[in-house]
Amino acid sequence: MYRSGDFARYRPDGNIEYVGRRDSQVKLRGYRIELGEIEAELERHPAVRRCAVLAREDTPGEKRLVAYAETGRAGAVSESQLRAFLKEKLPAHMVPSALMILESLPQTSNGKIDRRALPAPAATSRKKEAGRIAPSDPVEVRLAAIWEDVLGVRGIGVRDDYFDLGGHSLLAIKLFSRIRNAFGRHLPLATIFQAPTIERLAGIIRQEGWKPSWFSLVPIQPLGAKTPLYLIHAGGGNVLFYMDLVRHLRRDQPVYGLHGLARGRFLAAVFAVSGLLGTGLHLMR
Repeated sequence: MYRSGDFARYRPDGNIEYVGRRDSQVKLRGYRIELGEIEAELERHPAVRRCAVLAREDTPGEKRLVAYAETGRAGAVSESQLRAFLKEKLPAHMVPSALMILESLPQTSNGKIDRRALPAPAATSRKKEAGRIAPSDPVEVRLAAIWEDVLGVRGIGVRDDYFDLGGHSLLAIKLFSRIRNAFGRHLPLATIFQAPTIERLAGIIRQEGWKPSWFSLVPIQPLGAKTPLYLIHAGGGNVLFYMDLVRHLRRDQPVYGLHGLARGRFLAAVFAVSGLLGTGLHLMR
């Protein structure tokens, strides 16, 4: 027997019903995340007086991390500054997809943070920050509306990164389905690696007859002179879920993803590419 940190109760039929956690640990997309660790790092920022981090599921089936920072005065710090600060301290899967900056957090009668009264991120817009570029033509405007609806974030700039906004592989499926319906363009999911912003994605949509420069070999991070790392997808054929791994690698480490082929053709493609590049092989599945 050991203490798991879970709360549970016996039901009349003898089954055990899971109620929740004694601590603030949550599970999100396969990761076990301690919300207190994120709060501790966020409170180290000099402009943050108090903070709270929640795992919200405002849209059924789409749970995400949301951070609330109390600054005491308007304009003390920007969302992008806080996000950059957390990226230096935490792994990518622990950086909240939504950051809300409030002059004060709601309190209970005894002075503690009233977490139930914290607003849903979709109810507010991202503040306009220096350098943020608004959509400039109908394609960008339409794409921005799709991104905001799928990601649950308002005020997205055309150069904001999809992954920085909390995007992941499951949302990418929904995103590209909406793009196909809106523009009649069937783009591979891996396009998000080459065009992770509205501006770059709009450029692809404007090109009549555009086709990806890859067939089965997706250049996730093509720069660098080291021996390339080839990542082979699991059963679903999707290489997007390797993005968190790639973000922990150095920028001079080339990474390619192989997708859309049966196992035998995978290995043949890998060895063929490796022979053309004159490099050794590092395979990960």
